[in-house]
Amino acid sequence: MLLPKNSLLNFLTQYPEHWCSIALLPSQKIRPLLQDVEVLQHRSLQQRLDRRLLMILHNYDDTNVIQNKQIELSQERLGLMLSLSRQRINGLLHELEDAQIIKR
Repeated sequence: MLLPKNSLLNFLTQYPEHWCSIALLPSQKIRPLLQDVEVLQHRSLQQRLDRRLLMILHNYDDTNVIQNKQIELSQERLGLMLSLSRQRINGLLHELEDAQIIKR
């Protein structure tokens, strides 16, 4: 959502009690990015994939993507999310399937 600066300042002048809530909004966006950086530095590819699948399952509220605990997502798109090739994603998903963690 984009809000013109003057509109925001006018709103906050009228309702100063909302300053704190408005100020917290960027931190809600930055925190997951910093967590992703930590994951990229210290986790294996399998751990990165596992984490992303869990995030999708628990955080997305898009019924087109998740239906009955099933994630409908192409390997290409998942690869783009993790900066991995589709082939590497395929191999990692096979490992999860062999361990009976997921079904495809």
